[in-house]
Amino acid sequence: MKILGIDLTYTANYWLKILGLKKPPQAKESVVPLIKKETPIIIQPTIDPTENDLFITFNPSEIVSDKEFTDCDSMTEAQIQDFLVSKGGIILPNYTNNGYLFSYWLNKHCKDLGLNPKILLTHLQKEMGAVTRKTPFKKQHSYDYILGVGAYDGKWSEEWKGMDKQLLKAAQISLKWYNRGNEKNTYPINLKAGDRKDLMINNSASYSLYKYTPWVGDEDKKIATNKGFSTYKAPFGVFLFWKVYKGFFKRK
Repeated sequence: MKILGIDLTYTANYWLKILGLKKPPQAKESVVPLIKKETPIIIQPTIDPTENDLFITFNPSEIVSDKEFTDCDSMTEAQIQDFLVSKGGIILPNYTNNGYLFSYWLNKHCKDLGLNPKILLTHLQKEMGAVTRKTPFKKQHSYDYILGVGAYDGKWSEEWKGMDKQLLKAAQISLKWYNRGNEKNTYPINLKAGDRKDLMINNSASYSLYKYTPWVGDEDKKIATNKGFSTYKAPFGVFLFWKVYKGFFKRK
């Protein structure tokens, strides 16, 4: 606004500034855009219950998964040998046949046939405690039938006598029954065990294990006798297989 050529707005602002009555211009606050926080996506690992949860408690219907039963690459020859040595047993780490260690033959037979070597290592411990045994067997018979193949109700097959034959035959019979199980096509199926007539099983691997050892045997506890004493009933059968397998290979 000007009067007689004088800019009154400028003059007023000048004297207000001189007298300290005019506030300096305030800088405009910068507006920071709000960034919407997204909820982080956490990808949970996929857990195959047949590989992990199965071993939390004994499930007589499914002892191991079919995938695990046939995983012939689960251990190398060197890993088998290291495993045998680590268990402190004296029967298997140094046993040789035709100049090759036991670990070589176990690896070879399992690779040739498509069987997980952990299955036979568990059978070896379940049948004779051979993996961890720290003293020699007292009888040759224990060596000759170390995997229990060909031993039926006190009868012993000469055809399957000897550690070398036991190892090969145990692998062959395990896969034979596994393949028979696959022919069943649909599960669950009923399978009679020596101590369980109404047993329902869920897969071919379990079918094979029950054919190898036809007892559930899910007992591992103290039981009371008629005279009031407690006695320990040792585990046996497929339950013992599960317990050994879990102890050897499923510790977390």
